[in-house]
Amino acid sequence: MKIILTLLVVFLLAGSAWAQGNTNPSDMAEAKSFVASLPPACSSNIATRPDGTVAVSFVCVNKANEGKAGTVFIKNGKVTNVN
Repeated sequence: MKIILTLLVVFLLAGSAWAQGNTNPSDMAEAKSFVASLPPACSSNIATRPDGTVAVSFVCVNKANEGKAGTVFIKNGKVTNVN
C-alpha cells in the first residue's frame, strides 16, 4: 500500500512540475505583479494549468464585510479571461 501511495505522490508531483515548466515566465511575473498590487484586505492564490495558463484567484473584503472574489487568467502575455 505504501508503494502505491508513493507512486501516486510522485505522479502528482511530476504532473505539477510539467505544468509549471509549460508556463511562460513572464506570465508568472505578471501574475505576481497583479497580486502585489492588490490592497492589504485581499487574499490571493496563484496556480498554473496544464496548458500553461496562470490563474490568479483573489478575495477582497471591505470594512462593511462586503466581499468581492474573482479569477484572472493570463496566457502568453494576455489576460484571457476575468471571472
